[in-house]
Amino acid sequence: MSRRWTDEELQAASEANKAAGFLSFPEFKVELGLAILDGIMKDHNCSKAKLAEALGVSRQSVSQVFKGTQYFTVKQIRVIAEMFSMTPEQVCECFALL
Repeated sequence: MSRRWTDEELQAASEANKAAGFLSFPEFKVELGLAILDGIMKDHNCSKAKLAEALGVSRQSVSQVFKGTQYFTVKQIRVIAEMFSMTPEQVCECFALL
């Protein structure tokens, strides 16, 4: 039978992993999702500049999302999903919703 970890133990383990250069699970999901989105964009021959234009934002704003310093809004996610005819599963994978 396994024991339950305390919040303090989980926090300490998370900090130790981060110090060792590992991503947390949420960070991993975001990076993986952005890689999937990047692949979809390449399949549609869409640059970050074209995506920014479709979203009505600057290219720098989209670049910040891909750097992990900013996130897409729900409205922007809807535009992206329609733009690339994404399935609900693809939307969840790309935007770390699962």
